[in-house]
Amino acid sequence: MTVISGSSDSFSVIITVTEEPLLINPFIRDVIKSIHADIKKIYIVRGSVMGKKKFGDKIQYIITICLISGLFALVKRSFIVLSYGFLNHVVSDASQNPFSVAYTAKKYRIPVTFVNDINSPSFLTELKNDKPTIIINQAQAILKEQFLIIPQVGSLNRHCGLLPKYRGRLAPFWALLKGEEESGVSIHFIDKEIDNGPILVQKKVPITRSDTFDSLLAKDFAIAPEAMVEAVGLIKSGEYNKRLIPNEKQFSSYYSSPTIRDALSYRKKLLKRWYHE
Repeated sequence: MTVISGSSDSFSVIITVTEEPLLINPFIRDVIKSIHADIKKIYIVRGSVMGKKKFGDKIQYIITICLISGLFALVKRSFIVLSYGFLNHVVSDASQNPFSVAYTAKKYRIPVTFVNDINSPSFLTELKNDKPTIIINQAQAILKEQFLIIPQVGSLNRHCGLLPKYRGRLAPFWALLKGEEESGVSIHFIDKEIDNGPILVQKKVPITRSDTFDSLLAKDFAIAPEAMVEAVGLIKSGEYNKRLIPNEKQFSSYYSSPTIRDALSYRKKLLKRWYHE
């Protein structure tokens, strides 16, 4: 992976993230390893990727993911999530939890602050005082305009899909269900609309006949840190305006979280494909 070395008083990166030990935390960990010299502070936003879903909706979502990934994958994921949660309760400091972003931040002596509400006036005041050049955001929240105007250049998001297609949730799942031949990662600027800002870096991976949702998701996250590091490097060099890719709404598609019916359709498609191999 490319490493951005050196630091500048005029260039600084802030990371805002809602912790998720399966994919998001490893992604942020790899980004930290590459650009730690430029990271001024990390804000960990309390909460979970499940957000404020009602209990019934959470159960339906879990059943859907189980149908998509299978029981074994669900058990494996549950073990990691429970281990992360258990350690958070038994250690005195999150930086002692190897599943936490705070653990990697401590290694590189990057300050970490925990935040309850990423859009609160008190937090926005603190963020403004940081004077970031860019913000890498992986927090599970809709960012208000007051947040978006703070960084000098803008805020970046990692999206596992080839924008402008497949905006929204679980793009690799929809790409498989719709029979696409490739997937990938888009690093784009954040604006008021979901997955709508200009694209700075886009990397593609082929979808093979043997791919499942889990294998494709792994492919996407394998290239995600490199894509983000490249985007940060372009901004730091001042070359980013020459590399922007239009994220045109007229060519876009949007998908929300799959339903149980969608998951069953996906399973049927997989079985049919495997049967004919």
